Amino acid sequence: MGLTALAVDIGKVYVDSRKAQSVTDLAAIVAAANLSNATNAASATVQKNQFPVSALTLVQPGVYTANAAVAPSARFVAPPAASANAVMVPCGRNRLWCLASCSIRPVPLRS
Repeated sequence: MGLTALAVDIGKVYVDSRKAQSVTDLAAIVAAANLSNATNAASATVQKNQFPVSALTLVQPGVYTANAAVAPSARFVAPPAASANAVMVPCGRNRLWCLASCSIRPVPLRS
């Protein structure tokens, strides 16, 4: 009985982390589609998906360069917002990161 409860708890943690990642991904895509109002767009998306706005810790505009020769951690640079083509969104206690390029069209889920 105890192992069943543990398995259910582990499954719940996994499902919750997947949902948090999905909401973070969606918030980044919506923010990247609206770079001039990225913070408000990401906040609205987080709220519409039943997460507190406080889970959204930062919406960082920047430039993303898709170059396989560059380490993934070095592909996003946060220059002045005027030249931004992407946005980085860490969300909540899990510090899940997502990069979205403005060339990606948002998927109409709950954005």
